[in-house]
Amino acid sequence: MDLKELMKLYDFNDRTAVITGGAGIIGGEMACALVGCCANVAILDQAPELADRLIDRFEGGPGKAIVVYADVLKPDTMHKAEEVIQTEFNSSVHMLINAAGGNNPKATTGEELPFFDLPEEALRFVFDLNLLGTFLSSQVFGRGMAELGEGV
Repeated sequence: MDLKELMKLYDFNDRTAVITGGAGIIGGEMACALVGCCANVAILDQAPELADRLIDRFEGGPGKAIVVYADVLKPDTMHKAEEVIQTEFNSSVHMLINAAGGNNPKATTGEELPFFDLPEEALRFVFDLNLLGTFLSSQVFGRGMAELGEGV
């Protein structure tokens, strides 16, 4: 489905979406689609400069996008991002997409690193990023959606 067909099906005018890991490949494409469907989109990433490649795609779109620093493993950065989002869009958050995640080469087996030698701290980082990061961002942004009585 191309963006024009998607825009016919979905209108997110006056809706604000947060995408953690939004500067990544998957999160970035979701951001572009939501901007195309009239949403206000907050791209949250611990490396916000990676979102620079998306800026040209947002300009002239029916929605609006901002890029905000946040680390899903540090709730205080997400609370600060939430304040920026509310100020910038004059809106509460209506949608959360948890796209932050990934792996660590030190937690991946291979010829040089057999399973039996995987360092525990590398695995803990991967678990924390993928599980705890989703949990924490859902707590931070989900609270506002619960108070609104709506959100996805």
